[in-house]
Amino acid sequence: MMLGKVVGGVIAVIGFTTAVVVVTRRGNPAIADILPPAMAGGFGILLFVLSSRLTPSIPAESPADIPTPADRRRTNILAWTIFALLAAVILIVTVLAR
Repeated sequence: MMLGKVVGGVIAVIGFTTAVVVVTRRGNPAIADILPPAMAGGFGILLFVLSSRLTPSIPAESPADIPTPADRRRTNILAWTIFALLAAVILIVTVLAR
């Protein structure tokens, strides 16, 4: 499920970054130019959230393997932080590449 989070985050970052590039680099972009990358970004977020929700529902092999609520919260915060940092880095690179 962590792979689903990573893939979802990367798809979201690339999709939304592409949408921003299309909007800012073209004088008057058509909605048909903006919609596919924006939908890809939305799909990436959906995949990320679904993977996050499904992670705790995987049965543990032993009672010691069951994550505590604090462990799950920490994992969730880490995943969202990585997602936000990837988004920020790609947007900064996009702005500096002008």
